Amino acid sequence: MGLVSGVLVLGMLFFGVVPVWADTINVGPGETYTTIQAAINAANDGDTIQVAAGTYNENLVIADKSLILQGENKNTTIIDGSGTDYVVTITADTVGNITIRGFTIQNGTRGISAQLNQASAASLKISNNIIHNIIDDGGGRGIHINSDTPGDAVNAIMDSNEIYDVITAEESVFSISQLR
Repeated sequence: MGLVSGVLVLGMLFFGVVPVWADTINVGPGETYTTIQAAINAANDGDTIQVAAGTYNENLVIADKSLILQGENKNTTIIDGSGTDYVVTITADTVGNITIRGFTIQNGTRGISAQLNQASAASLKISNNIIHNIIDDGGGRGIHINSDTPGDAVNAIMDSNEIYDVITAEESVFSISQLR
């Protein structure tokens, strides 16, 4: 062990610092997890959840975690909300660096709904997804991001998403709102 490595290890032991490595959690037939929600529940901050192609009839909730949710292919990795509720709900009160990419998100009253509090500590990236068949006469949207803490800035990146077939009583299929 070199001098630098030895000093680093001793410093970590002295200060009680434990290195953390992110894991990749696989979801799909024959994997440890066959549902995306079970993998989300088991994930630690920083983990990547890699989802195999297929249709997953789920309504997902990601609460206070930092993770990457990665579909195998946006055309063949489908999260289907079965016509009820939001397909993906994100809440971030204390942490939340969340990336969602590579999925078809369909058949819900909202595609993705994010409630970001203390948003200066939370960021959201939604990229390379197809969001469609979202139907709700009370304000359904393909993507809805909300911060209910006055003065919070929403740190969100939307990139290369396709949103279509959204039937809503509201005027837009995408919205960002904030309490003032």
